[in-house]
Amino acid sequence: MAGGKVRSARLAEFLGLVAFALALMLLISLATYDPADPAPFFKAGASGSARNFIGPMGAFLAELMVPQLFGMASLLFPLVLGITGWKLFWCHPIEAPYTKAFGLSLLLLSLTAFLSLTFHTVQIEGEPVRAGGAVGLLLATTLIASFNRTGAYIVLATALFVSLILATQFSFAAFLAAAGRVASARARALRTAWAHFRETRRKERQRREVARKHAQREKEAAPAAGPESLPRVRKVRPPGDEEPDTAAAAAPAAPPVQRPLPFLPAASTPAAGDDDAPKAKRRAAEPPAARGRHLLPPTTLLDEIPSDGGMDKERLYEKARTLQAKSGEFGVLGNVVEIHPGPVVTTYEFKPDAGIKYSKIVGLADDLALALEAESIRIDRMSGRGTVGIEIPNDV
Repeated sequence: MAGGKVRSARLAEFLGLVAFALALMLLISLATYDPADPAPFFKAGASGSARNFIGPMGAFLAELMVPQLFGMASLLFPLVLGITGWKLFWCHPIEAPYTKAFGLSLLLLSLTAFLSLTFHTVQIEGEPVRAGGAVGLLLATTLIASFNRTGAYIVLATALFVSLILATQFSFAAFLAAAGRVASARARALRTAWAHFRETRRKERQRREVARKHAQREKEAAPAAGPESLPRVRKVRPPGDEEPDTAAAAAPAAPPVQRPLPFLPAASTPAAGDDDAPKAKRRAAEPPAARGRHLLPPTTLLDEIPSDGGMDKERLYEKARTLQAKSGEFGVLGNVVEIHPGPVVTTYEFKPDAGIKYSKIVGLADDLALALEAESIRIDRMSGRGTVGIEIPNDV
């Protein structure tokens, strides 16, 4: 029993190699066909040597297959021989051989008739050759006589599709269904990508708008720099300096005397003349804080301004609870697991429950903004985490 299987396998390999050789020789003969080559039985009186790569036998096969029988449809023979040789060499069984043989025969005849009906003749080496051979010309003439040219095309198209189904076991319904699924998947991917692109642009516009509004609000809240904002300077009379009388005040004012500033070195003080010596001695005896008739700024200006203690954590927790409750009202259940405060916005890291779609969470941006009384809300995935970031503008 085992020996019979081995002999069958070797026979199949031998037949496969023979089929490969015949397919290659036939393909080269058809590819190098020249109508001027001498072919036995067809062009016995022609002189000269055959230019076909397979020689006189190749010229004979090409002359028999192309103009005399099947025309350009003869290329089906080396194709079928090659596929058959492949299956035989690898001992692959041929499913439904009779059905496939009938389908190939119908395909060959319908193809020859179609070539004759469409092209009639083709030019090979400058000479006209029947495109479908003698068989195709006969079938095309019969179909035109019975159905006219339009009806003949319909009959041939039907025969071609039926022969393809029989010869290859190819299902056009399955092919169209698969093509429809692929096209539908591509269309869904394109719609998703377009929606994601538009959502990204919308969120970016919202982020810029929120930043602009906060910057404008801070600018309006800052006090305007004017004379009213400067510290008031109060004049102080040094001890012993009497208030001038009304007459002296009414008299023309004398040229101002340059007084030394308390934080400048003595070298920068202008030298006093002989007439001003008593006044200079009196100014030297005055306390430093009153020499220039002005109070010096207090040293507390150099103290660090105390911080306001940061954001109100209780307010952040309250807003997180409100966000969680409002999301549940809209059917999006989950928990706020972390809070990330920032100078402009605060990010609440929201972890949805199982089965909650990301698109459903993103769709709540406007509803949550209305519920939380915020200008706008930005929702996006947290990179590398199974949570969603919800950015809410700070109150301050």
